[in-house]
Amino acid sequence: MKLRAIHDTIVCVNGEFGETVTQSGIVIKGNIGTGAGITSRWFQVRAVGSDVNWLTPGQWVLVDIGRWTEHFLFEDEKHWRIDPKGCSCVSDEKPVSLYENADAVNAGKKVLA
Repeated sequence: MKLRAIHDTIVCVNGEFGETVTQSGIVIKGNIGTGAGITSRWFQVRAVGSDVNWLTPGQWVLVDIGRWTEHFLFEDEKHWRIDPKGCSCVSDEKPVSLYENADAVNAGKKVLA
């Protein structure tokens, strides 16, 4: 069975939602369910429909928060359907940092007594 995208459909794999290990071996815990988890995510393009002429399979695409479906399994691999209007960046290579806000500093308001 072959997976085929039609029209303006983008199907991706390798969405990064869990724990990540950097090139230097530092483990970055997954941030799902936290405030820091509300962020764009990188996905690797698996298939594109005929109306999508700006992406090719194998590229990586940064997708705005909430512009992807729940994953579905195909050949025991997680896949997501991506909204073309939610794509903000494209890369031919896997990004070093999978999270758009990986360098952001989280701060909170504190009341001093």
